[in-house]
Amino acid sequence: LPMHMNILQEMTLSTKTGAVTADKRIPMTMTYDKVGISMTMNGNEVKQPDKFAGMKIMGYATEEGKVSVDNIEGNADAAMKAALQKMIDQMLSAVVFPNKAMKIGESFTQEMPMEMPVSGTTLNMLINMTYTLREVKNSQAFFDYTQAINMNFKVGEGNTTATGSGSGKMTYDMPSNYITDTSGDMIMNMNMNVGEMAMKMNLKAKTSVKAKVM
Repeated sequence: LPMHMNILQEMTLSTKTGAVTADKRIPMTMTYDKVGISMTMNGNEVKQPDKFAGMKIMGYATEEGKVSVDNIEGNADAAMKAALQKMIDQMLSAVVFPNKAMKIGESFTQEMPMEMPVSGTTLNMLINMTYTLREVKNSQAFFDYTQAINMNFKVGEGNTTATGSGSGKMTYDMPSNYITDTSGDMIMNMNMNVGEMAMKMNLKAKTSVKAKVM
């Protein structure tokens, strides 16, 4: 002690849609094209298994943005598939914009509970986001955001809790009705109990998500 860890996760996800059905649902197939995780602990590389690459998720989306998953193909057990289905539904409905026009400088706030599968356990999060419209230019809306996160999960008999906060920027493409760019920074304090050992961790994270509508 102390331990110093660096983790880099890179993921490429493709979503293809089909023709609208008679009941106004949109068929869609999501494919994990690339999933790469690299980690070093005190300068030593730790191998991370890749369980997502090549996985395909088939389902439908409604006009309101709700997603239902019919089938998941790939290296995942029943528990992982159920967790993925819930996570996808949460992620795709993560940002709910106001149902009225916004002015520059106006803000809206959203609370988002999320569950994510992580290494055989479920990570529970509660995220509070505040978005502020900064600029509208060339059919794109640019937002600043702040976030506060509370998180907990169990590994064996141990329990882990964490709190964090951060800020970032988001770009919303109005013609495609889609978020195309999100980036941010976060600081998080984590407490982990492993048997009789208590660990305290301070984390700094950078995220970048880019999307392109074809």
